[in-house]
Amino acid sequence: MFRIEARPNGFVLTLAGAVGIAEMTLWYLHSVKRLATVSEPFSLIVDARKLNPLGGHAQLELVEGQVLYRTRGLIRSAVITTDEKVGRQLQRLAEQSGIASRERYIDASTVPDWQLAAVAWARHGIEPAVFLAVRPSTGGRRRARAGSRIGHSRVPQVRVLACSRTASRGRRGSRLRKRERCQE
Repeated sequence: MFRIEARPNGFVLTLAGAVGIAEMTLWYLHSVKRLATVSEPFSLIVDARKLNPLGGHAQLELVEGQVLYRTRGLIRSAVITTDEKVGRQLQRLAEQSGIASRERYIDASTVPDWQLAAVAWARHGIEPAVFLAVRPSTGGRRRARAGSRIGHSRVPQVRVLACSRTASRGRRGSRLRKRERCQE
């Protein structure tokens, strides 16, 4: 099953179940029609949480579709998965089609705010690991700690400092001394 929804800054593509060559070809043709009206660069969020691994011919059709999206103006893509095997397969196919540098992968089974992380990357270019590391806690949900693993990447340690500068003259009033104080 596939579904393409238009959003203000791009599209949301949902792939679910066992997608064969016939359905993948239908997705490609539907994508050609949808992308014909696009005149600006766009982003894409791919919801592949319920997708089964693709067969050989369906993989080839997906690569062709990724090339189509790239040539029509795809700037960033966020791929949401829950199955590690599907995630690796989609990463390999993205490398073949040339969109791997624009694509980020988020494991929805370990990241509670996967929707927000996907939108942050697709719309604003904020790396999912950085977004999750600095995002405030959301209503009792467990949030990522610096240094923990999310998906396949390591969350960087981010320190936020508040600094203030003061300037004062020495006892004799001749030299200006600058002092900076920072605290977390």
